[in-house]
Amino acid sequence: MPDGPTVFISYAKEDAKYARMIHDDLLEAGACPWLDDECLLPGQDWGVAIASAIRGSKYFLALLSSSSVSGRGFVQKELSIALDVLDEVSEGNIFLIPARLCECEPSHSRLKDLHRVDMFRSWDDGMKKIKMAIGIAMPKSSPSMSGRTALISILNAGLKQFFDQIREAKTEKDREEAVVALRDYIAETKGTYRMSDIVFDVFVKDCIKNSEWLHPDSWATGRLMNMSDLPNETQQELFSYGLNRLLGMMDRKADEREAK
Repeated sequence: MPDGPTVFISYAKEDAKYARMIHDDLLEAGACPWLDDECLLPGQDWGVAIASAIRGSKYFLALLSSSSVSGRGFVQKELSIALDVLDEVSEGNIFLIPARLCECEPSHSRLKDLHRVDMFRSWDDGMKKIKMAIGIAMPKSSPSMSGRTALISILNAGLKQFFDQIREAKTEKDREEAVVALRDYIAETKGTYRMSDIVFDVFVKDCIKNSEWLHPDSWATGRLMNMSDLPNETQQELFSYGLNRLLGMMDRKADEREAK
């Protein structure tokens, strides 16, 4: 039995073949995927067993398709349970991973705030990203870096998943790979939140100062009220960025209210 992270796979019955493919791939990679066809035992109350499995899993992989987002079926109940669990997860940690099997929009508005992976664009790339998200696959190291430098980089960033990687690393190569993964994560955050170099530099420094990976939107909101330590040019750049993020959040909340 693999000792990797447990991953609950949620899917519509019409997408069973894709769920099976992902299950087999994750199992081979060392994870512990939970799939109803594999894990439910005869005589079990399947509703109770599924709810327990979701709450006991480290990750919840939601396979989104035209079938699963239709608002019908037990898959919607699974997603509701996962969203309740997500409320208890520390900010910045990954739990719910949306994976689209086709062009579709999730029925739950909260899923729109989570970065998703599109399996239909490239299945192999999608699986690679899922494995990176759950910490069972790391990109190959490129620049060489000492174990000490790697450790300091990861500790300063304050990211639990990377801290776990460095703490459990048995070789310097493993440490180097963890640092490369950290760099990739940082670069992805910068692109996702559309930060300029100036804003991103302040964001990273504040993360290091606080010894935790701050949520960019919450950080920007708070930073707008405390910019006195920054040069005028940086203040202007940060003000423009923060204002745009705030307006974007207000628009999303307005859309959610209209949807209700």
